[in-house]
Amino acid sequence: MRKLRRDLDNASIPDGTKGREVLLGFAMRFCEVMQVEGREPDQWESEFVITAIGALRKGLNRYATTCLKKALTDPAHSEQGVRGHGGTSRQELEQMIAAARSL
Repeated sequence: MRKLRRDLDNASIPDGTKGREVLLGFAMRFCEVMQVEGREPDQWESEFVITAIGALRKGLNRYATTCLKKALTDPAHSEQGVRGHGGTSRQELEQMIAAARSL
């Protein structure tokens, strides 16, 4: 997850549709990392990925970038008890990302 966060930090996100596609790609990579780690997203991760997808649907690429960065924050850097358990499943997030790509 840290590598994905570094990649996002270093990415040049263009405005418009191209930036939207780049950010949706990062969201999908997030889901792939979850699968490799053998876990489901926690509540913190789920909420910020969902918010990022919603922002992208409205053309708010910068806000979506911020939300994805928050989703990718290392749990060690969060206050204890903030992250929660039992967020949206990885599969549901993948479906939302696919739906956003089809717009």
